[in-house]
Amino acid sequence: LYIRLSIVNSLISAIISIVLIWLYNISGALYALLIGQAFSIFVTIWAIRNKSWFKMFHLFEPLPLPFIRKLGGFALMALISAFVVPLGQIFVRSEIISVTSLNNAGIWDSVNRISGMLNMFVITTLSTYYMPRLSEISRVDLLRKEVWNTLRIVLPFLLFSVVLIYVFRYQVISLLYSKSFYRATDFFAYQILGDVFKLVSWLFAMVTIAKAKIKYFLVLELSFMVYYVLFSKYYIYTFGLEGAFKAYVLTHALNCALSMLIFFQMLKDDKTSGRSE
Repeated sequence: LYIRLSIVNSLISAIISIVLIWLYNISGALYALLIGQAFSIFVTIWAIRNKSWFKMFHLFEPLPLPFIRKLGGFALMALISAFVVPLGQIFVRSEIISVTSLNNAGIWDSVNRISGMLNMFVITTLSTYYMPRLSEISRVDLLRKEVWNTLRIVLPFLLFSVVLIYVFRYQVISLLYSKSFYRATDFFAYQILGDVFKLVSWLFAMVTIAKAKIKYFLVLELSFMVYYVLFSKYYIYTFGLEGAFKAYVLTHALNCALSMLIFFQMLKDDKTSGRSE
């Protein structure tokens, strides 16, 4: 049901976006963002209306305090995620403009958007299965097995994808932009290497969200913000535009290592608390 609803809601949002953007241009995109989410709520309620576990009046009942606290933790994690990455990108873009030029910021942004498409595809695809699966596992040995099995499946696909993007990087630029952006191909190797580290770290970091480990999540997100800003500032001043991509690789490599360390620490904590094999 969750998968079917996700597909239906995505299709509805896409149709609404296309129509409103065609009618109202940029303003239509903003309208679509609001209206699409509203339609998703109504579609979801309609789809689950006859389920035994769903009652409409439950939506208006006061929530238990423990539930509010747990839900508040998830809200905090979502809020932090919504701010950390955009703020980091705004800072990097500003540094590139300040130290080099506005044109270089456009080159950086073009590469960043292409990698964003790959990241979104992989993360969205995995989230449909991976997150619910992690949430339902309580045994340490099964959790470890699930993460490593997913990594063994995802990593070959990811490596194949980034190699394919690199080999056809000129065609990708021509398709999405124009020949004036060909200089962006010089930085694809840095970006896709950083993407590999980023997506591998995501597999481990998702455990902190699935298990509502707010402390570990905050450590990951805030440390990422700190060394992304510091590395970007140093490398952009030292190497110019190329430095922004070097900082991207180094930041995600360190974040990947930290995510793995936190994952193993969580397994150790669960064993100590009694949820062992």
